[in-house]
Order: sequence, then structure tokens, then C-alpha cells
Amino acid sequence: MKSKVKEKDLEIMDDANKMFKCDNKNKAKIRFNEMKNKWENKYPNVIYNTEIKLGHLLRFDDYPYKIRN
Repeated sequence: MKSKVKEKDLEIMDDANKMFKCDNKNKAKIRFNEMKNKWENKYPNVIYNTEIKLGHLLRFDDYPYKIRN
């Protein structure tokens, strides 16, 4: 993702990190939707690719929080 965005827009990485650091999958999906609403117009391909891989990207959220950290 980082290589696909302009340096001035690296804030998208902060938004992605917030998504990955959520306590559970539902919260992570909410964070993704926030990120999508914020960045989809500027980086539609990045958001699209993240969205189609979201199930795989959030697979770790299936495990208890203590195990993930």
C-alpha cells in the first residue's frame, strides 16, 4: 500500500494501522469503512485491493486478543 500512494498522503498508512490494531473483526471493518470513505476517491485501486483481501487481512482477528499481541 505504501508504494502506491504519494508521500504526502502516507496518512493512509496510519488509517490502515488503526484498522489492523482493533480488538475484533467488527471494529476493524468499521475502521476500514472509515478509511474507505476518506481515501476511495483519491486511491480507488488501493481501497479496492484492500477490500477484496479484507477477509485474509483480518484473519488474525479470529484469534483472541492475547494471542495476537
